[in-house]
Amino acid sequence: HKTLQLNTEYKDTCVLDGKIFEIIENKAPNPYRGIIKNGRIHIIDLQGNELNLRVIRYVFSVRSDDRLSSIRSYGDLVSYPVLQMLKYAKVDEPYYFEEIIIVDQNKEIQNNAVRPIIIKRIAI
Repeated sequence: HKTLQLNTEYKDTCVLDGKIFEIIENKAPNPYRGIIKNGRIHIIDLQGNELNLRVIRYVFSVRSDDRLSSIRSYGDLVSYPVLQMLKYAKVDEPYYFEEIIIVDQNKEIQNNAVRPIIIKRIAI
């Protein structure tokens, strides 16, 4: 969903584990973007239209934590291990949902179609 800022620009945000995260603009060449809505990853086109594409896998990571290289999750739900990681998210530290694999309406797997989702916690 969108949040109106004081400078009237729109910014994608999501709430995970009670904390607000900004979805950072990602200009990768992939044809689709991911957003997080109601605890699930949804796929939209570059014009912002939500598409009927199903997420079957993603890899979550944070670059600054040497103890955790990544968490692999199946399905579109932001998984419990990911939420546990985000519970202690530092403000302005980026977190990544990468290698997002989707299936189209014909049950065809679309590899490398979705740009990584990059989020960072916003201070309130």
